[in-house]
Amino acid sequence: MENFLDLLSVYHPIDAQEEASRKKIISLVKNYGTPAFDHDFLPGHITASALVVNKALTHVLLNHHKKLDMWFQFGGHSDGSPDVRATAMREAQEESGLHSLEFYPGQGILDVDVHDIPARPEMPAHQHHDVRFLLTADMAEPFVISEESHDLKWVRLEDIESYNHEDTFHRMINKVIVLRKSLP
Repeated sequence: MENFLDLLSVYHPIDAQEEASRKKIISLVKNYGTPAFDHDFLPGHITASALVVNKALTHVLLNHHKKLDMWFQFGGHSDGSPDVRATAMREAQEESGLHSLEFYPGQGILDVDVHDIPARPEMPAHQHHDVRFLLTADMAEPFVISEESHDLKWVRLEDIESYNHEDTFHRMINKVIVLRKSLP
């Protein structure tokens, strides 16, 4: 759990909304400890996700999520583990079937976001305290659509508006575009 808090302490959000999320995540873990990483911890719990891009940073692999019926990055519950990097990688592998996944070199946390999850019959409304990472994959490798998804699709970063309108998702995409501009 110390490594988790260390990751967040050195992370620098780019706007006030992201900073508020970072503080909420730190507070949740400091106040509740390891139970905050459990799937059924309410009012919210730690999740991890992975924005998967190609090595040239021109395309993102989107996941059409079955339960939410929206296009998103890959991600899911920590299942009790404070190792959010491992969770992000595990979720991306499970949901895409890709074996070429790697963390983007030199990149720590890409983004953090606390967001509401609506009530469902099996779970009351709660919040996901999401820690997000940037992974790369080979676009030529065939992906596998899991039972959690309707579809997967490689999309040009500049075309993302047609798939997802959420501000926090676009914040991640904009960070990748800025990163791409710094490439040689």
